[in-house]
Amino acid sequence: MVSIPYPDKQPSEHAVHAAVQTIAAELDVVLPRNEGHPYEVGVDMAYHGLGRLKGRRHIESLSDQLDALRWRLRVQEPVFLAALSLWDQGLLSLNGLESPIDWEAESDDVRIITGYLDCFALLGRLDPMDLQEALRGYFPAPRTWLAVLIVRSRADPAAVMESLIRSGKLGVLDEKKWGRVDKRFVSDSEAMMIATERVQPQYGFWLPHGEEIMSAAPQILERYQAIRSAYNQFFENDAVDAWGDAEPFLAAIKSLVEIRK
Repeated sequence: MVSIPYPDKQPSEHAVHAAVQTIAAELDVVLPRNEGHPYEVGVDMAYHGLGRLKGRRHIESLSDQLDALRWRLRVQEPVFLAALSLWDQGLLSLNGLESPIDWEAESDDVRIITGYLDCFALLGRLDPMDLQEALRGYFPAPRTWLAVLIVRSRADPAAVMESLIRSGKLGVLDEKKWGRVDKRFVSDSEAMMIATERVQPQYGFWLPHGEEIMSAAPQILERYQAIRSAYNQFFENDAVDAWGDAEPFLAAIKSLVEIRK
């Protein structure tokens, strides 16, 4: 069971309004295109249920939703950093991000690589069998994103796995899962899940696709910092830094912003 934080003191009216607007803005990005998507129905229902709640119950629900949004944003940070590390080593090409991903398409190549990535502790947590919690329980898009990038890069899966295991950026490898996974090499297939337009697959998803990464970096940073600010305002009485240490990610994304200038 996930432990939900609760503010030590009643958040200010401004902080409550900022939290509600932050959640609404994130829902607006995904739901108009994917309304009724099974991944996001629970998120949408929780938000629209806020209006029926008063007092402590309202703050409890808002705390849960805001912290779930934080969880979604933060679980993508190591995935992004792992991709940059693989790029630095010459194992990935970030050009693979420039075509938008078709999230509904099927690809044997992507399926195989997704199976590889699911063996890491961090990405295995995105499986609903491992985390039974409505707002955080099923968030496969980051894992799919990295699998698509690996396939589009024509990467050597053995070299990629060796690097990820050595770096520990995605957590430790589950040896039992790894023993059962399909270990065929990726083929030279053209099935790279390319879409005609960029669609955000899930609430809170920010990893770039459908544009050059340097162009995406400023918008990612602005969006991330706005959500982080709303979160820290809401939970400002709980800790010095309620959001937690984000410096490795922030340093990486800020460096990309600077390179673009």
